[in-house]
Amino acid sequence: MCKGYPKNYIRMLGLVLVLVLTLGVFATPVYAQAAAPELKLNVKTKALVTEKTYQLKVYNLADNQTVTFKSDHPEFASVDENGLVSANAVGTALITATVKSATKTVKQLECEITVGPPAISVKLTQPTIILMDGRKALLKTILQPLNTVENVKFSSLDNLIASVSSAGRITARSIGTTYIVAAIDNGKYDTCQVIVVDEESYQALLDNPDIDPLTLIPLETNDPESSDSETAPADTPVVTDSDASDSETEEVTTAPIENEDTTEAEITEPVSPTESVAPKTEVVSDNTEAGSDVNKTAK
Repeated sequence: MCKGYPKNYIRMLGLVLVLVLTLGVFATPVYAQAAAPELKLNVKTKALVTEKTYQLKVYNLADNQTVTFKSDHPEFASVDENGLVSANAVGTALITATVKSATKTVKQLECEITVGPPAISVKLTQPTIILMDGRKALLKTILQPLNTVENVKFSSLDNLIASVSSAGRITARSIGTTYIVAAIDNGKYDTCQVIVVDEESYQALLDNPDIDPLTLIPLETNDPESSDSETAPADTPVVTDSDASDSETEEVTTAPIENEDTTEAEITEPVSPTESVAPKTEVVSDNTEAGSDVNKTAK
C-alpha cells in the first residue's frame, strides 16, 4: 500500500499526524459550566402589623422549577399559593418556601414573620434641636404599645433646610427653621422643630445660659462625615417605604409614656433661632428604673 514511499518518510508522516492530533486535543478550549444563580427569598425576617399583608418572592427560579409556600402557624401569619402573607394575630410564624424541579426538592427557604399590634401613639424625644449647617442628627421616637412593630414615617416640611431619612436621620442643608414630622398609620403624629445655624451662631449658642443644652446637638454627633444612604435629596419630598425600615428598627426607641397626651401635635409657624429655642429643663430622677426620669420645666 505504501509501495514507492521511503520508510523514513512514512514514519515521519505518522509522527506528524500524532503531533497534530495531540495539539488538537490540548488546544480545544474547555468551557466551565456557569453555576446557577442562588435561590433566595426577598426577605429572611419581616415584621407585620395585624391585618397587613406582604408579598414574598423567590428570586432566580429556573423555568422548570416551581415553588410552594407553607406557614407553621397560620393562626398568626398565613400564606397563599402565590406567597402573599397575611398577618392574622399577634405572634410569630415561620414561612417555608419549597422549590422543586419536577418531583425533586431543590431547596427550602425560610422567612420568620413577627406579627404585632399597630401603634396608637408616637412621641419624639426632643421637641427642638439646633443643628449646625451640613451636620446630621438622629431622631428617636417613643411608641405605644411596647410590642408594636409599626414603623414611624418621617417627613420634613422643608427639605431645602433639613431633610430626613426613613430611619429619622436629619441632614441640615441650609440655614433656617423647619419641622420634622413623625407619623403613624392612625393619623397621630409628633413634631420636632429643627433650627439650622452657621458655625459662628452655634458657638454663640453654646455660651448662652438661656439655651437648653439638650437642644444643641453635640459636635461629636453633629458629624458631617457620617453617611446615610437613605437621606432624601434636598429638592424632593421624603416618601417612607415601610420595607426600608426593616434593617433600621434598632434606631427606634420604644419605652413607656406616663400620662401621655395622645392628641395630635400642633405645628406653628417657624420663628427665628433666637426665639424658638426650648425652655431650659432640669432632669429629676426617682431612681426607680431606666426611662422613669421626668423632665421638669425650670421656672
